[in-house]
Amino acid sequence: PYLSQLQKHCRAPTTLNLKLGAQVLLLKNIDVAKGLVNGSRGVVVDFEKSLPVVTFEAVSTSASVTRLIGREEWSVEIGGKKVARRRQVPLRLAWAISIHKSQGMTIDFLEMDLGSVFEYGQAYVALSR
Repeated sequence: PYLSQLQKHCRAPTTLNLKLGAQVLLLKNIDVAKGLVNGSRGVVVDFEKSLPVVTFEAVSTSASVTRLIGREEWSVEIGGKKVARRRQVPLRLAWAISIHKSQGMTIDFLEMDLGSVFEYGQAYVALSR
């Protein structure tokens, strides 16, 4: 039961296959001061010791940030004791994002499919990025 609870709360995919140039999304806050927060988008630019080096887009700073992304821990605690844990690189592939996720972003180039728009104003949000 603990494993299923852990899987439910861990947003990282069970298997993560990355290669150079892969578009990724950060799943945990790892350096708030540098803008490396949950939802930051980046590109895999290298690997060191089987871990990805990612260049993240500049959001709150004027320059992009390149950083080695190590494994992070997700855990389930009961009564202050860890009963299950998982360590994984806190990334997921991000070749596509939802309209809701794009809200507030500035995107220089995009391709979109408006065939599945289901809320009033969604197309406007997508087209105004």
